[in-house]
Amino acid sequence: PQARVRDVVSNAARRVEAEALYRRLAELYATRLAMPGKAALAWEEVARREPLETGPLEALLKVYGQMGSLRETAEVYWRLAALEPSREQKKEIFFAGARLAEEQLADKPGAIRAYQAVRALDPEDNQALKGASRLLQETESWAELGALIAGTIDVAEKRGLAEQALELKVKLGRLQNTRL
Repeated sequence: PQARVRDVVSNAARRVEAEALYRRLAELYATRLAMPGKAALAWEEVARREPLETGPLEALLKVYGQMGSLRETAEVYWRLAALEPSREQKKEIFFAGARLAEEQLADKPGAIRAYQAVRALDPEDNQALKGASRLLQETESWAELGALIAGTIDVAEKRGLAEQALELKVKLGRLQNTRL
């Protein structure tokens, strides 16, 4: 039993040392050695070893940004949002991901997904509603647009905005009549 405890402690100490080494290596690659590709690999290893820490992911955003690795940056936004406890910060991360997807990656489905993630956090967010609605129209995703409008009708009715709800119902009716 005592030897087993020693092994467990020794393994834990090695893991902590390895995490510290990867972190230091990532910092050296990113700064003094100016090797962002190797820095990204080291930060990915730190993130893998410390899955609940946002620091390595924030470092990856910076490194991937320097490298112009847009797809990797977009993926890190999703990972970072999953760890972020603050709803407002999470929304900002999703908006940054939506902008990246739409403006730089020309990834309309990715941008829609990010706007929908904002709406899941805050169904009344007008910026996310407009972004998702515009992109759903551009991609001719009529069924999804109908669901978005229906959800917005529910929000308007709950807030007592009868006129807005009526306008949305007309819009939904037109959509159903012409596209669905």
